[in-house]
Amino acid sequence: MKMRLIGPEGLDPFVYCSHGTPVPSEGDVVMGYEIRYGAQEYIRRKLNHLLNIRLILVPWGRNSTVALIYLLHWETEAETIGLDEKVFSDRYTDSDFEGSVRTVYSNTICFSCKRQWHTLIMPPGDYYPGRGSDMFYEKVAKREILRCPGCGSSLRQLVVKIIEEAFPEAASGHP
Repeated sequence: MKMRLIGPEGLDPFVYCSHGTPVPSEGDVVMGYEIRYGAQEYIRRKLNHLLNIRLILVPWGRNSTVALIYLLHWETEAETIGLDEKVFSDRYTDSDFEGSVRTVYSNTICFSCKRQWHTLIMPPGDYYPGRGSDMFYEKVAKREILRCPGCGSSLRQLVVKIIEEAFPEAASGHP
């Protein structure tokens, strides 16, 4: 479990956490930053099983002592092979992060079929400190926004990862 302040792609620095780093709770102080909006218990349990995701802590404004929890998501696990080693040996490049998007966990409900999904979403209107909203729109344009696996409807959020169904027994009709 390692952490390091980095600023790839011209972004303002954020704390990059190696795969396997425990998710901090709200109020914890990590590398001098007080954590706000701590991650839900679901992500605490699942994060170590998701190899194409890295925990990051993003300062809430310049010179802030407060950080927010985000999850960097790459479309494939292959994109993160060797990444931790590159980051901690200072050999990473911007290209290592070009395929990543900043996400947050959401329990997403399909308004059509009413099924619920554990998802990672790109927060709408989110900006990338140091690069502004242009980078957000560039990253959205490069990613497939996922639809409900149950019925194919729009999930009305920028869903880039569906982890699993939240209540599969409800969808099957069995208690």
